[in-house]
This record gives sequence, structure tokens and C-alpha cells, in this order.
Amino acid sequence: GEIVKMKIGRVFSRDYVPTFVDDAYVGHLWKYRDITESYTAEQRIKDSEEKYRGIIENMELGLLEVDNDHRIIRAYDRFCEMTGYTAEELKGQNAVSLLLPAEYQLTMNKQDVDRASGKPGIYEIQLVKKNGERMWVLISGAPFYDSEGNVEGSIGIHYDITDRKLLEDELRQAREVAEHARTAEKDFLANMSHEIRNPINAIAGLTNLFYDTRL
Repeated sequence: GEIVKMKIGRVFSRDYVPTFVDDAYVGHLWKYRDITESYTAEQRIKDSEEKYRGIIENMELGLLEVDNDHRIIRAYDRFCEMTGYTAEELKGQNAVSLLLPAEYQLTMNKQDVDRASGKPGIYEIQLVKKNGERMWVLISGAPFYDSEGNVEGSIGIHYDITDRKLLEDELRQAREVAEHARTAEKDFLANMSHEIRNPINAIAGLTNLFYDTRL
């Protein structure tokens, strides 16, 4: 069937039934069904989804929709910019095989179990970009459902935290350097205290002897 919008604002689903006379096709009967309410409700849902997806895209968050086998259904513009792929290159690809380093497989498996039971999740992992570089992302993932309420796939919202992770590593390294410096300073002072104590004691002893003895 097809959707027909009337000038009066109503929406109809149009289909036809062929008619035969003595097994010969002689025409067809048009069949119209008023679907204004259901069509309007569906359109509002679609408009709302696009609206909020647009807001998320403008917030520098990359959206990726996958099915239950991690096949990419749709990749949004910001996600493509983040990873260096085009939407056409990503569509139909297995997101795990293409983007996920092997060491994060267990993390993704746990998230799969949670999403299959309807639970959303937030986690940090690395992704491999098209040019081979790695990037850190914070992912908020949630399942989406078909008309019968079955989990049909999931949508992931990705936030690039690479700069934050690099800063954390730099701070950790600086902290380790400072701790090593403090340890070295303590060791130096302890050794110097021990090395200086003996000659000072000898000097002090000789000085006392000088006071007690005529030169």
C-alpha cells in the first residue's frame, strides 16, 4: 500500500483489490483506510527522535546504532568525524571487529548481557580509528525495541575523552616522578647525616681536647 495525504489534513493508507471476470483481469477496486491518528503519532515519535538526536550531535556526541550482532545500522555524522569513517563505510560492518581492540572484548561482552536484559550502561573503552590511531571514549549504551517489545539492537552515545585520559597519564607520571624525588631526597639526607656525623664527632672531640690541653 501507499500513504496518501489529503488537502483536508487527513492521511489515508491506499491499496487495491484486483477484479477478474472469467479469469480475465478487468480492473481493480481501490481501498482506502483512514490512518490519520496512528500516522500522526508515529510521525511525532520520529520527529522527536530526530530532534533529540540532532541535539546530541550538536553536543559533540557521536551516535551509533547496531543490531544484536553488532552490525552497524546507522552511524551519525559526529561519530563518523570522530573515527574517520564515512557512514557508507560503517553501515553493515561489525562494530566490534572494526573498531574495538581485542583487550576490551570482555567489557563489551558484559555490556551485551546487560543490554539484552534491558539495562543501559556507561563505560570507558578505546576505539581504533580509520587511520589506526586509538581514542578513548565514554559510552552510554541503551537497548531499543521492536513493536513487540523485543530487544532489536542498541544505540551508543560516544564522548571523546582522549585528552582527559592523556592528562590523567601525565599527572600520574608527574606524581610518580615527585614520589621518586622525595624518596631520593630522604635517602640522600639519611646518608649524608650518617656520613657527616662521624667527622663532626671527631672534630668536636679534638676541639674539647684543645681546650683541656696546653699547646
